[in-house]
Amino acid sequence: MALAPEHRADLKKSGLSDSTIEQLLFESERPQEIGIPGVESAYALPYYTLEGQPNCFRRRKLFPSVTHADGSTQKYDQPKDTAPQIYLPPLFPWPAVARNPKCDLLITEGEKKGASMCERASSVPPSPGLELAHDAR
Repeated sequence: MALAPEHRADLKKSGLSDSTIEQLLFESERPQEIGIPGVESAYALPYYTLEGQPNCFRRRKLFPSVTHADGSTQKYDQPKDTAPQIYLPPLFPWPAVARNPKCDLLITEGEKKGASMCERASSVPPSPGLELAHDAR
């Protein structure tokens, strides 16, 4: 499915160019595919292998965000019972980075922010959200 105008605007607000948006294969999902009460639309953020191929893992940006009974807000969704993964947008030579143990890396929270930095030639492997990766114990 193509990218809805509101979803493209959200990506552009994060500093991504049209060419990067196309290269990263973001796509809107049909409302009936979302299955989350109160969510009217969403777009998929596909994840990639080190070599730049889609790896079958995807997260979704939700519109509008969901407010849960405990007051927490959910902006993104990913498949139930899946662990966070590192997002390696195919905008950067990740295999070369992986082979160089002395390569400096910057880590940022969020796929869009990291993709924007990679678009500008920084070696930044974005995480999907640091909150997802903490141990509640």
